Amino acid sequence: MRGNRIEVSADQVHVNAIAPGWINAPMYCAATDNDPPRRAKILGRIQMNRVGDPDDIGWAAVFLCSEAAKYITSVRLPVDGGALVGF
Repeated sequence: MRGNRIEVSADQVHVNAIAPGWINAPMYCAATDNDPPRRAKILGRIQMNRVGDPDDIGWAAVFLCSEAAKYITSVRLPVDGGALVGF
């Protein structure tokens, strides 16, 4: 990401990334529906005590594309409900 930022930042191009945590989507459901202990372990590591919704990722993208983020570049934005706090 750093290399891309260096190449294009002078042209006012922003290079950012969204790092999603566990999201309530088919992949999460397939991984946890038949495994309550795994689901409990995942939820136990998330500070907000819930998995995210697809909209949580979408709103992060809307923010990064908005004027509110016009001076933000080279950022990896975790959208994980605080799951990385303990690591």
